[in-house]
Amino acid sequence: MSAQPDAAPFGPWLERAVCWRFASTLFRPPTADGLRELRVLLPMLPGEARDGAVPLLDVHLDTWEREFHRVLGPAGLPSCESSFDRATLAGRGPLLAAIGGFYQAFAYDPEAQPREVPDNIAVELDFLAYLAFKGAFAADAQLAEELEVTTQAYDAFLRDHLGFWIAPFLESLAATDSAPYGAAAAWLGATVDRLRGETPLS
Repeated sequence: MSAQPDAAPFGPWLERAVCWRFASTLFRPPTADGLRELRVLLPMLPGEARDGAVPLLDVHLDTWEREFHRVLGPAGLPSCESSFDRATLAGRGPLLAAIGGFYQAFAYDPEAQPREVPDNIAVELDFLAYLAFKGAFAADAQLAEELEVTTQAYDAFLRDHLGFWIAPFLESLAATDSAPYGAAAAWLGATVDRLRGETPLS
C-alpha cells in the first residue's frame, strides 16, 4: 500500500491548474464570457504569471476577435499538434488516437471545447488544467494512488504532446505582427518554462 502523500502539494497543483486554464481560455475563440473568466482567474495566478497576464486583459474584445480570426483562423497559423508533427503526414489517426486515449482514461470530454479538434492548443492546455485540478483534489484528499496516476499522466502528456510542439508554435506566433498574440505567446512561453521546471509534485 502506498504511503499517503503530504498535503503540501495541493497549492502547487492548484496553481498549475489555474495557469493552464487561463492559457486555454486565452487561446480559445475570444468571447465576452471568456474575457470574464480570464478576469476571474487572474488574481489566482501565481505572482510572475499574474504580473505578465495583466496587460493581456487590457486588450479590447473586438481586437482579440479580429486578431484571432486573422492570426489563428482557417487561413492563419496552424494551432494543432498534428500540424507540427511530421509523422502525421501519412495521417493524423495514430496521433489523435494517442491523445484520445489520455482523454478517455481520465473521462475528459474534448467536446466541451466547442469547434476545436482534440489536438488544438486550447484543448491540450485545458486537459492539463483538468489533470492539475485532479492532482489538487487527490493531494488534498490524501489519495496516494490517484495522485501518482495523475502525476504520471500529467508529466507524460506535457512531455509527449504539448511539450513536443509548444515551442515551435509559440515561435511562429511571436513572428506574426499581432501585438496581442505576440504578448500571449511570450506569456505562455514563460509560463510553460516555469511549470516544466518545477519539482515533481507526487
